[in-house]
Amino acid sequence: MFDWHKKEKPIQGLIGAGGGATGYLVGGGADSTFALEYLPSAYQTLHNSSASGGYTMVYIDKETGNDSNTGTSFASPKKNYYNLFDNIGQGLAANTCIVVRGFHYKDWNSTTSGLGVIDNNASAIRVIAFPGQTLLRARNSGSGRDFHISAGHTTGIDVYGAILEKVRDSGRTTNYMTAFHAPDSKGRFYNCVFRSVDTSNISSDPDTNAGVRSQSNDLFTMHYDNGNTINTDVYNCTQLGTWNGSNYSGGSNCDLYNCNGNASSTTTSGQNSTNLFGVTINSDYSASNNSKGVYGGTYAWDVSLFNARYSYGNPYE
Repeated sequence: MFDWHKKEKPIQGLIGAGGGATGYLVGGGADSTFALEYLPSAYQTLHNSSASGGYTMVYIDKETGNDSNTGTSFASPKKNYYNLFDNIGQGLAANTCIVVRGFHYKDWNSTTSGLGVIDNNASAIRVIAFPGQTLLRARNSGSGRDFHISAGHTTGIDVYGAILEKVRDSGRTTNYMTAFHAPDSKGRFYNCVFRSVDTSNISSDPDTNAGVRSQSNDLFTMHYDNGNTINTDVYNCTQLGTWNGSNYSGGSNCDLYNCNGNASSTTTSGQNSTNLFGVTINSDYSASNNSKGVYGGTYAWDVSLFNARYSYGNPYE
């Protein structure tokens, strides 16, 4: 049994008898295998049905991957999630399924037209994350007015199990500048964390630098939809941030089901069904009622597979 210091333990609840989940090599000694069996069973089924259902499979793992690999299997994954995207995903093959683990960060700035953490205009994509082990963070530090999490504009976008973080730069203060869902955004999100964070340590890798995940919650609203053309369904997701007063316009089809979050005022103009907001979110994103948020529903997270380096509240400070 390994004797991990708190700051070096890669995953909560894994070391010792009965473990066996994958972990990052933070100080050495953890099992770093990137493999199907380290996904919860519902995600394994989803992976298998995607692979047999005509999706082009692409595998991404920050720890074991290399961008010179083919990316066509768990055994030869690519390394960087955002390197797949050329001008907001238009270089992706139709019906691509991305299987991803690890911390991935991108600053779109003024060199691209990227406007979101999930951003794709060309074709349907499916993202299967290792739940509790995948953190996708992005910002736009350029002069563009808005930045969002959900900015894909094709109806066939599905995302499962990811921690999705948008960086809120200081110049973006209004409710439309701080929305999670962009105008005309499409997609379905299952058991994801939507979070707005400040600019502290945003590019630092929490897997290799203990204590760097110190981002504070920052301003958010749910939608900016002046054309009322958003069409998103969000199931068992956790919304984290500091509520920015009110949503902008539209949002009639920006729907939340069985979600939770820390801000009691969280709402949309769409369907709001059996959500629970204004609750305490624990460091592993669990809450007092885990039938809501990421630990509930078909694609519930498994706490034994959680990478503590991605904790909410950063216990490694």
